[in-house]
Amino acid sequence: MFGRLAEYKRRHGDCLVPVGYSDKQLANWIHNQRRVKNRGKLDAARIQRLEMLGFVWDAIGESWEHMFGRLAGYKQQHGDCLIPQRYSDKQLAHWVNVQRTVKNRGKLEPARVQRLEELGFVWKVRGERSSRPAELHAVTSKGA
Repeated sequence: MFGRLAEYKRRHGDCLVPVGYSDKQLANWIHNQRRVKNRGKLDAARIQRLEMLGFVWDAIGESWEHMFGRLAGYKQQHGDCLIPQRYSDKQLAHWVNVQRTVKNRGKLEPARVQRLEELGFVWKVRGERSSRPAELHAVTSKGA
């Protein structure tokens, strides 16, 4: 399996094999490595070998960081974090909506709330969006 993971990394640039990846055996093996390590039962030599390859133990945290970086890039380009729902980067548009939903449910980690707020993230967008309809329409039109 290490060879298959190394090949995945060569092709994709990381070891973040998605759960629904076409090589189901590799995807399951990745999941099991994380599960066994979380139980404290993964051999130290295997942990080291995986880490040398660039294995990520916290795939969800890594994904959050990646999306946060994309949001920061959007802000750098557009001057705010008000991503239109119909923005061309649908994954980013979905992610910002998920952040709002998770925070509204009281489930977003305080450190993540703080980082988003420091970036200028707007939690309630209705008033913000209506104050800039022409600009948002232009961004939406470009992204549609």
